[in-house]
Amino acid sequence: MGKCNCFDETLEAMKAHIIEKLPEGVVDFEASWEGHSFILSDRDHVPVNPQINYTYRKIKKDKTPAANLSKGQVKVFCSYCPFCGREIGEDSK
Repeated sequence: MGKCNCFDETLEAMKAHIIEKLPEGVVDFEASWEGHSFILSDRDHVPVNPQINYTYRKIKKDKTPAANLSKGQVKVFCSYCPFCGREIGEDSK
């Protein structure tokens, strides 16, 4: 199976759907995937990788919870297209 265009096709479909819902006469509309990956290789890859955001509250030295939350994130590198299920190959050939 060749390389899929699922992300491009989905983004274009979503742009069209969003534009329909916006007030008439809107200008300078842009939409893009969050978490876009730029990979310096010719290997086949999913262009957008989901991100999991998390928060937690640290415990201070006096054993009480800190006032502020700490934040972190983990990006998930896909080995399958989440739209069509195509397995990502070793290279783009």
